[in-house]
Amino acid sequence: MHIPDDYVTSIQERLNLYTDLNKLETEEEVEKFREQLRDRFGKVPPQVDDLFEGLRLRWVCKDLGFERLILKNNKLRCYFVENPQSPYYESALFQAILQHVGTVGPRKGITFKKSNKHFIMIKDNVRSLRAALKVLRNIQEQVNAEAAVGP
Repeated sequence: MHIPDDYVTSIQERLNLYTDLNKLETEEEVEKFREQLRDRFGKVPPQVDDLFEGLRLRWVCKDLGFERLILKNNKLRCYFVENPQSPYYESALFQAILQHVGTVGPRKGITFKKSNKHFIMIKDNVRSLRAALKVLRNIQEQVNAEAAVGP
């Protein structure tokens, strides 16, 4: 995920764009930013679209309480808050995620793993950022729907 050198040739301009990209908080802002890139530099390359997908993933991860996400070798790993004493682990959100994955996880290939420092949600056969985003958005929608209904 990067802005290719041949798309934006100035190093300083690329750094400024990364800074601006990091400030985006809504889908509307992403679309406006993408249009500005297209107007200034021409057709937006796939690497930049991957940056946008990464940004969207970051938003969903933050909403779900993941500190870190790794997509490597077609395996998605989502790391929950490192501090086991965090109030997050007592939250309705975390409980809803546990319940959701407990219910659909075996059917959808989603599991949990505990390492020395982290509690991790794992999904195999995730081949792209777009696929990772789809998986996490589905969890987000289901968890939010369950939270809206309540116990």
